[in-house]
Amino acid sequence: MHNTLMAAIGGAMLLGANAAAQAQDVSAAVASGPPRPLMVASRPEVARQTVTVGAFHIGDAANTAALGDNMRAVLIDALARDGRFAVAQANASFRIDGELTQHQTKPASDAKLQDASVEISLRVSDPAGRTLTTVSAHGSGSASADVAPFRDTAMGKASAEAFRQAVLKIAETTTRAQ
Repeated sequence: MHNTLMAAIGGAMLLGANAAAQAQDVSAAVASGPPRPLMVASRPEVARQTVTVGAFHIGDAANTAALGDNMRAVLIDALARDGRFAVAQANASFRIDGELTQHQTKPASDAKLQDASVEISLRVSDPAGRTLTTVSAHGSGSASADVAPFRDTAMGKASAEAFRQAVLKIAETTTRAQ
């Protein structure tokens, strides 16, 4: 019993020593000031503009509803990735509607790949519905011919490229409009 008691006291003393060391680490960190923010190369901090994304019209493509939904999702992703926009369902400063004006998908020189190119047109309007600007962009991409998620297809990659270009143009226009 005496050995058990001594082991318990020794363990408590060890815990106390660890706690004292942790307290020293904390007090050293406090004395050196608050932690410095992680420096990341990015654009200067700007107020995020609230936008809503309306319908995406496809024209003559097959499966227009599904393709329109996929294109709209890629546009929303491009807006969010840019960092200058917050996408909302309502009460936004701007509304963006889109249209796929041209598209082409064909086998690439490597039979396992597929190439695609797209032309898009985006209309930016204010809450009253007045057109502020229209933006057009082109994108191209290649991907495996047997991928399933739209974003990973050649057309999805081409769309993402076109939307990245269009979002830059929209950011310039909407910043001036406010």
